[in-house]
Amino acid sequence: LLPPLAIVSSQPIHIWGLLGAALMIVLIGVADDIWDLDWLTKLAGQMLAAALLAWSGIQFLSFPLPGVVVGLAPWQSLVITVLAIVLVMNAINFIDGLDGLVAGVAIIANGVFSVYIFVISSGPTGQSDYFNLAQLISAVLIGACIGFLPLNWHPARLFMGDAGALLVGLLMAAATIAVTGQIDPGRLEE
Repeated sequence: LLPPLAIVSSQPIHIWGLLGAALMIVLIGVADDIWDLDWLTKLAGQMLAAALLAWSGIQFLSFPLPGVVVGLAPWQSLVITVLAIVLVMNAINFIDGLDGLVAGVAIIANGVFSVYIFVISSGPTGQSDYFNLAQLISAVLIGACIGFLPLNWHPARLFMGDAGALLVGLLMAAATIAVTGQIDPGRLEE
């Protein structure tokens, strides 16, 4: 039906890994919202979810630095990806204190990121499955946050909690890594 979104059927391990990591994060967030988990348990759960996402193939394979592309060994890729995902999840969770802040930030950030994905995927690198996956994640996150924002606007009738804020952070990190971790910067200079 929508050929650009063929990533869902052509690369199911990415989707299943993303869904599994999202489920883990939501369960950890709900448990934290209900029972107020200690920080170590919460961090361990976040790291497991991030490791599942990295294992599914959404991970940094290289880093573009000025004039050189640094390739990563598999263990380096896993460690850096897990740390980046956990960092983004916690950064988003930390700003979840004001009505509408996380949803608003996510809409703006993912809107700009969607434009970036569109521009870069129509450039010399061409379209790839990673761009499709990032665009899909970004669009889903924008839609979910637009739907949630009216209920979370001041005075809020519904709160995101740790389950929602951690999920937003996970999806933002996954979309970013799906593009920036997979792109060959050498092709951008052509």
